[in-house]
Amino acid sequence: MSDVDVVRLVVPARPEFLRLARVTAAGLAGRLGFVYDEVEDVRLAVDEMCFGAVGSRGREGAMEILFRTSPDKLVIEGRGRFEDSGSPPGLNDLSRLVLAAVTDEHELTTRDGTVEFRIVKNHSERAPSA
Repeated sequence: MSDVDVVRLVVPARPEFLRLARVTAAGLAGRLGFVYDEVEDVRLAVDEMCFGAVGSRGREGAMEILFRTSPDKLVIEGRGRFEDSGSPPGLNDLSRLVLAAVTDEHELTTRDGTVEFRIVKNHSERAPSA
């Protein structure tokens, strides 16, 4: 068995479907043994990145999100190519601050009409409190 497992999720680029990415990320973080605060960090980071990529109203098209799990970290990579000319993707100042606080690495880029993001959350190795 591999040390890295990959879960692939493809959803319409609309807020009501992007919530599935948040739930998936939180479930995988919990499965990896992340403590409650780390699971909440992952959930918040996915929210910020997805909404940075598609905006609060969503876009025409789909987001593909890959979740790569390993014993020491969770890597989440998203990619979307949209069929509309909605507002350009991006993070506001508050989102940047939140992501800096809750992730070990994060990035949102746009190249040739494709939006991509990456989130890395390392496992802290803390023992759960009793």
